[in-house]
Amino acid sequence: MSLTRRPAILNKIVFMSLGILVILLGSIFLVVAPFEDTSGKEQALVSYSEYGQDSLLYRYIITPRDVVIGDYFPFMDSLISEYQAILPYALSEHLLVHANPWIIDTLANTDYY
Repeated sequence: MSLTRRPAILNKIVFMSLGILVILLGSIFLVVAPFEDTSGKEQALVSYSEYGQDSLLYRYIITPRDVVIGDYFPFMDSLISEYQAILPYALSEHLLVHANPWIIDTLANTDYY
């Protein structure tokens, strides 16, 4: 009877060892993965760490009225021209829409888009 129990005990030890090995390798991956090389990847246009909390990057621009679809492009142009002079980077409609995905969502719910 002791001969048949040994393989079962050895199987448990082997499976426990494999489990511990998988957990250790997973832990090592989780520690090393955040430090991957990003030198070849595309860098962000604006580095948010360069500017403090008082920067315009962190402020909301509140419009005094709703912007109707017919006035969308003139409104965006006026907004860009107003803030272009005081921002430390080139502002564009693409940047504004990319930073505010709700704009596309709102346009997608209309017949215009």
